[in-house]
Amino acid sequence: MEDAYLKITGASHIDDLLSWRDENSEETVSKGKKSRRSKKKGIKKR
Repeated sequence: MEDAYLKITGASHIDDLLSWRDENSEETVSKGKKSRRSKKKGIKKR
């Protein structure tokens, strides 16, 4: 099953997928914090 997933995603090794996941999870966390802050600021301005 792992081999099939790697073929679908185009990754050559599972390490490529893991590093990609780690990079994207950090970006998602920072984006989530920024969006929460902006929503709070928007509420305060009203």
